Amino acid sequence: MKIIAVGDIHLGRNLPVMPEELNEKRNSWIEKSLHNIVDFAKKTDIDAVLFTGDIIEKDNDRFEALPVLSNFMQQLSALKIKIFSIAGNHDITALPRIKKLIPDLKILGEDGEWENSVLKKSPQDTVNIIGLSHSKNKLQADRVFSSFSHKYRKDNMLNIGLLHCDLESTADIYMPVKKDELYYSGVDLWLLGHIHKPDYFKGETKFGYLGSVTGLDVTETGLHGILFLETENNTVKKITRIPVSPVVWKNINLNLPCFDHNDPEKIKDSFIFMLQKKIKSELDTLKDELSYAKIIGTRVFLKGEVSPSLEINPVCTDFNNFYLGKIRNFDIFIDRIIDKTYPDPNIESLSKQNDPVGILSRIYLGLNKNIENDFLEQLEEFIDSKLNTVQRKYVKEKLKTLNINESILKCSKDNIKEFLEQMK
Repeated sequence: MKIIAVGDIHLGRNLPVMPEELNEKRNSWIEKSLHNIVDFAKKTDIDAVLFTGDIIEKDNDRFEALPVLSNFMQQLSALKIKIFSIAGNHDITALPRIKKLIPDLKILGEDGEWENSVLKKSPQDTVNIIGLSHSKNKLQADRVFSSFSHKYRKDNMLNIGLLHCDLESTADIYMPVKKDELYYSGVDLWLLGHIHKPDYFKGETKFGYLGSVTGLDVTETGLHGILFLETENNTVKKITRIPVSPVVWKNINLNLPCFDHNDPEKIKDSFIFMLQKKIKSELDTLKDELSYAKIIGTRVFLKGEVSPSLEINPVCTDFNNFYLGKIRNFDIFIDRIIDKTYPDPNIESLSKQNDPVGILSRIYLGLNKNIENDFLEQLEEFIDSKLNTVQRKYVKEKLKTLNINESILKCSKDNIKEFLEQMK
């Protein structure tokens, strides 16, 4: 049997701002993700689709979401695909209302009690789906599994559970659940909604979060999408995460060179050139996420040591929602640039301070003057006195390839920077 599992969608959510050049694509972003799910279902002959809640952002959004959701589910139904869902904390009242207009949608446990439904393809390929929906905004911690019974699970079938829950939470909202409750429930696989960061399903995985279908803002980086389950002989044979979003988010770390000027326009041009080069190299690492991607949104973190006189923040502001252009047929934009650089310390000046930083700075200056003579002479004497002829030759050859001066001075300077950071 072939099954798609779909996590949080949040139809109706206010989407992040994008550059004007991408507004049209932005407005159909989640709808396009649903279209891509249908496209994948057609190509792979899917038998069932399982939703783990929060299909809709909030109750009032059902009017906006209904045409999109109805069209999506009708396309699935036309492919003879069975549709199962549970209600999450965002769509407690909206989803049951939508069900009245989409008869092929089966909501499990919508009255707040556990419910199961059997999906049978053959005696050797039968899935028992178990679920519990949110029925109100708060569900006490001791109630989630207190009503669960082994009668809901079936022998000689693959048992798959659906929950929209908060694992190991100490709060009594959003259906808190203990991992041990899932592990010892007798259910073969729990598919979870609520947390947008997806878990990695592998091997003997018993439970995990599906994550959001698409990263809903720039903080939701990484591989999102749907889960493709292939079953055989009443076991899960293979689990694959399939990206379906036209939008992918990526954090970019950009190490700055030492600029010999403070011209904002030249710095901006340099940023653009460096970013284009960096993103081209990063695209290779994103290949698993780009099946349906059209837009890549980035948040850039500037790193490195810069001149204290360099004014970066005004330039960074110019890159808020900045359209970088097309790279390898992807529309690339910058959400914003965050300055994480640090000024190159003036060690001569710091050495006059009567504090740990001043002491470290004086040591650095002393090392810088004497390291060639004193340290290297002592090191060579040590090698000659402690090692035999063969060892001396090997070690001295190795030392020639190492820049000991630079390494020691770098460690000393790094210590100064660390103290300066702590004193901020």
